[in-house]
Amino acid sequence: MDTRLRYALPRAENLLRIVGSNIIRNLKYTHEAKIEMAPLVQRAYNIVNETGVIPYKDYLADVEFLPEQ
Repeated sequence: MDTRLRYALPRAENLLRIVGSNIIRNLKYTHEAKIEMAPLVQRAYNIVNETGVIPYKDYLADVEFLPEQ
């Protein structure tokens, strides 16, 4: 599976966009949405102060997910 590790600025809008697209993509392919994130206190600090980056994997649109058997 071809994925790219990407980084987003730690803003609330970016975090919601990443989480929302992950949930929609997984619902489309009937998979459970799994989101690994930093601990809540660290995540809140990063978003409020806009420090650091949010790493996430970007799956290409043509990648088809196959259910585990």
